[in-house]
Amino acid sequence: MNIERKEARHLLDALTHLRKAVAIAQIATRSEPGADDMRQLAIERCIEIADEAFQRSGSAAEQIDHELQLHLSSLRHFISRDYNQVNPEILRRTVARDVPRLVEKIESLEGQLYEIAELEKPPAPEAP
Repeated sequence: MNIERKEARHLLDALTHLRKAVAIAQIATRSEPGADDMRQLAIERCIEIADEAFQRSGSAAEQIDHELQLHLSSLRHFISRDYNQVNPEILRRTVARDVPRLVEKIESLEGQLYEIAELEKPPAPEAP
């Protein structure tokens, strides 16, 4: 694998934020006023950061599924350009359905990415 240190770090950033988007999308709807809006904003921001990190990862991104990358970029474009038309439930379902596949692709390279990035892999979070 011919990936530069900086590119590996960007892919790891993308992975972190994609994982966060999936985790937030899986949170049950809350009854507090504004909770769903906050969840939607958090998912949107994670998607934006992940896509930006992908864009900055250059040739490293080529090692990941291109179709899924395009889907992520399209989703980010829609969120940023047509933000007032985003249906929170469709966004949540899309993230819950599609993003885990992209996470799996990046995770298959995760050990190598940490090595290239010269970073220590953090311990897995403990189950609640």
